[in-house]
Amino acid sequence: MLLGDGVNKGNYYQEINKFLTNQNKNIDMYNYSKKNLSIKELTTDLIYQNNPTLKEYLIKSNLIILSIGEKEIKDNESLLNIETDMNNLIQEIKKYNYNICILSKYKNNINDKKVSEINKIYKSISKENNLIYINIENIPILNNNYPSKKGNKDIGNLIVKAIDLKYK
Repeated sequence: MLLGDGVNKGNYYQEINKFLTNQNKNIDMYNYSKKNLSIKELTTDLIYQNNPTLKEYLIKSNLIILSIGEKEIKDNESLLNIETDMNNLIQEIKKYNYNICILSKYKNNINDKKVSEINKIYKSISKENNLIYINIENIPILNNNYPSKKGNKDIGNLIVKAIDLKYK
């Protein structure tokens, strides 16, 4: 299951799908993403949105991949608010499932210092909650500040390694 602020099926999603298919794993991936979704908005969606499909996938997922924080970076949200909101989100997801993977944010040449600080928060929250943390901070990006094809392949491969390690 992918949760986040614009994760689409054309990116690292394909690498994960290819890996699971090659491993003869029963694949049923659910992508719950919205462009410009904030951490707080995702938490609100989980609490208040009467979406039985979302809750069903949260419960039955082998791994929930959480990629969020772009809106907070763009809006220059305070680090304290980001930490509080992320902790609240994790606690809400853990009501349904503990198999959570947090992706760091990648540097975008605009807010590199903020990205590094957010990644420290994400890493700390992951450690405190015994979650998988995947550092994608330095993957290749394009001029539009999104991952390149190689960057998306690298992200997919890092997630695949985390899945493989978790379920060996």
